[in-house]
Amino acid sequence: MEGKALRPFTNVGVQQNDEPAGAEVVSDSDFMWNANTLEMPERSKLYYLEPIGLLTGEGESVTSYLARLAKNHTVSIWNLLKYEIGPKLFGSETVLRYRLGELVTTMGAAFNGENGTSKSIVSILERLTGRKDLKQTSMTFCKSFVSPRFLVRVKQSWCSECLSEWKAAGREIYSPLLWHLMAVNVCPKHGIPLRRACHECGKSFPPLTARSHVGFCPRCGSWLGICESSSEAVESPQTFDLEIARLACNFLRDGPDALTASGESVFPQNIDLLVRRFFGGNVAALARFLKVNRYTIIGWRAKTQRPTLLSLADLSLKVSVSPTALLSVRLQGDEFVLRTDISSKVNQRRFVPPHKLNLRKMQLALEKAIEGDVSKSPSLGEIASQLGCDQTTLVRRFPELAKKVKERHRQYCADRKENRAKQLESIVRKVTIDIHNSGNYPSQYKVRQALPCSIDMRDPPANKAWKQTLVELGLDFDRESMATEA
Repeated sequence: MEGKALRPFTNVGVQQNDEPAGAEVVSDSDFMWNANTLEMPERSKLYYLEPIGLLTGEGESVTSYLARLAKNHTVSIWNLLKYEIGPKLFGSETVLRYRLGELVTTMGAAFNGENGTSKSIVSILERLTGRKDLKQTSMTFCKSFVSPRFLVRVKQSWCSECLSEWKAAGREIYSPLLWHLMAVNVCPKHGIPLRRACHECGKSFPPLTARSHVGFCPRCGSWLGICESSSEAVESPQTFDLEIARLACNFLRDGPDALTASGESVFPQNIDLLVRRFFGGNVAALARFLKVNRYTIIGWRAKTQRPTLLSLADLSLKVSVSPTALLSVRLQGDEFVLRTDISSKVNQRRFVPPHKLNLRKMQLALEKAIEGDVSKSPSLGEIASQLGCDQTTLVRRFPELAKKVKERHRQYCADRKENRAKQLESIVRKVTIDIHNSGNYPSQYKVRQALPCSIDMRDPPANKAWKQTLVELGLDFDRESMATEA
């Protein structure tokens, strides 16, 4: 390329010396972007992950969305909760280790309900992902319409047929919100009962665990779809259960839009019309028809009680009106069609009522724990387990006794911790001195090898005792750091 001069770079459209006369001269400013007309879209911190199947009756649940979100970021659910969601949900000053431990057990199921926790987690996920449709992944859309009691179950359930079909079709595996509803016991698509225990390990598990992987058991890692090695017979579901499941599926499909547009529940007015039109104003007659307590009907009419999802679906089945219409549409009398063939059947008891409390027995158990041997002080949880009740029941019924039991057990744990520390220090000190007397340097490795397998040198009392013993023996060690620790 010698002898050839490189032509300098020039902007397109700018007239040069060799351009023909009269050519239009274009200014460089015409090619500059106008920053005032550009609107950059808002950026999200996490992936703009789309939930599966919204408004189809088989929409994804919040817990399933969390699991897929963690999978797409190649992190565990625990890390996602710890670094992104936990600080926003509980506050940055909270000890997340204990609060997150509650979420990855039974409390994580609350994300799918219509409570304050569900509302908060949906709001956090919408801010992190930039999506605006995540409210449909929980039951928050039916707040003030349906009772939160008996709404979502605390254990995961699934349809093996659905999982296998999705896997064979190459679809992404997820857990629909429908599977988390307590009123739903069968799959409305395949008509088979939902499973609640792994076919390999036989254990159940909550919807949200530290390392959830949708479609697989978090305990043993087994596939939850149809397994060829499993020869377990599938029970045929009751027609009542199948119809309830289909009504719940339709409610998840139509409910979000209809209830949002309605704004206020018209269920009390529809119940009042039903009582007056078909039962002559006799509340007890409607209660016998629905097989519920008459005070439930009175509460519905007075707006002091909201129907549970199961009672709403049961009523819908017996009057031939969809659950969405019962809640959001002012119905006319001729729109109700009573089904006597359904009402004559005895509905199975879905929810076992709590057993009667023996308050005297509880009081004696708490007093015995307070007055008993200090070296065997049981915790409030152990006492509640022996009595077959919850800790909250003991705290509510006997607040003073429960407080004393807690203080006594707390002191017992502190004394036991102190005694264990002294025992560890004694054992580590003796082993360190013995190694030194044998003519060897008592390094941490040699001391660890000589200690019983039940003692870990990473334990603070053991590590501190080893350092202090080295100082006492006059061996090389950072004495200033020991003084600082002391």
